[in-house]
Amino acid sequence: MSNIIEVERFGRGTQRQSFSGYIATSPVALAKAAREHIRLKGAVPHGFLRDDIERSWRRSLSAGVQCDSPLAMCLDAKGDAREILDIHELLVQSSIPEMDSLSQSFGNSAMLLLASADAEVLHVQGGQDILSSPLGKYLRLGIAWQEDMFGTNALGTVIVERRPVHLNLGEHYLEPLASYSCSAVPISDAHGNLIGVLDITRSASVTQPQDTLGLMSYAARNIESRLFQSQFAHHTILAFHTGRHYLRSSCQGLLALDDQGKVAGINQTGCIVLGLERERLLGTELESLFQQSLTRLFDGCRQGIGHRMLPLGKIYYEFINLRPRPSLSSPTASGEAKVSSAGDYDLQAMSPTMQRSFSMAIKGLNQSIPVLLLGETGTGKEVAARTLHKSSQRASKPFVAVNCAAIPENLIESELFGYRDGAFTGARKGGMKGRLLQANGGTLFLDEIGDMPL
Repeated sequence: MSNIIEVERFGRGTQRQSFSGYIATSPVALAKAAREHIRLKGAVPHGFLRDDIERSWRRSLSAGVQCDSPLAMCLDAKGDAREILDIHELLVQSSIPEMDSLSQSFGNSAMLLLASADAEVLHVQGGQDILSSPLGKYLRLGIAWQEDMFGTNALGTVIVERRPVHLNLGEHYLEPLASYSCSAVPISDAHGNLIGVLDITRSASVTQPQDTLGLMSYAARNIESRLFQSQFAHHTILAFHTGRHYLRSSCQGLLALDDQGKVAGINQTGCIVLGLERERLLGTELESLFQQSLTRLFDGCRQGIGHRMLPLGKIYYEFINLRPRPSLSSPTASGEAKVSSAGDYDLQAMSPTMQRSFSMAIKGLNQSIPVLLLGETGTGKEVAARTLHKSSQRASKPFVAVNCAAIPENLIESELFGYRDGAFTGARKGGMKGRLLQANGGTLFLDEIGDMPL
């Protein structure tokens, strides 16, 4: 009988390799031949695998992982599962909406998996057939799929390579994983550091992974956008891009400003659009980057999306989380309310008309009557709300401000009303008080309530 591996055509430019009587022309067959070579020769053959996969196989072999080892030999569960979830709560909550969307796109047969930057399993969704298979028990919360433990696998290899990875069946280093295809992409935090990995696993060959990786990368960018806005929730955030149609999408650049109007954080897209490294941008004044005063930049997008012509081309921008600050405000006209050093309005310096309005609002608060504050973004509604709170009978109680526009739709209920311990996957240990309960007896300020995603 001839030692020939039966193969199938795999598109143009098919490789043809042979060794020890084996002839292979597809990546899957080549991987099988490479695994056999390791068994016989104790080394990874050159040219049988894609460059990135070959690098990973060499790392796996150097780490002492045997390609025919059972999964049980590689098991490594780290720490307490609840503690792991507490540490990565923000990542999990930011990722679940995207995993829900991907589940609808790929169906129940695909398993979606979120892991930490240490390859620890954080959340699994769908893929009941896979979860009920022998592989399922190795997908529990806290199991670490590091490359030096499980060999080449999408989760662990993404962490090493720091870029998207696709493994088709036998391209996995371990033979027990050779019946699964995995596509995974990295997730970075607001500072550009790797914070997690998003993976999709299917028990079938995936010969055209580009579409899958494209959808996964899009989901990862959406997760990163949520993480950025959450991590800089108390900063003014500017969204920008050279293409107007990229605004309000996962492709927009995001830039956070501190109290002095300097860059406190910027996402990777923002660095690419501006053509500068993150280290050079941090601490730079926005006025210097956009070559215009903050007041004019604010005025430029009061009626919608603004634009600015820079040496690199036209930049479209909008403020999506404008926080009122004295240093960013335009000079006050005579008779207008002035902001004191304590960060609230000086009632004595107000015009008689403003004093009457504030007096009525304070009386309303003292009678537990809701007060509606109207004004354009950046006019100081939160400062006014804090002034009313401090001037009312509720001054000794909490003042709780909620940016309604920044709360993802699926988190509105838990954010406002809280939840009990273990209410859902990723819930904070011991539960969480909702903003309503936190403000009990005091003042709850619902900022941008008209933009709440309901």
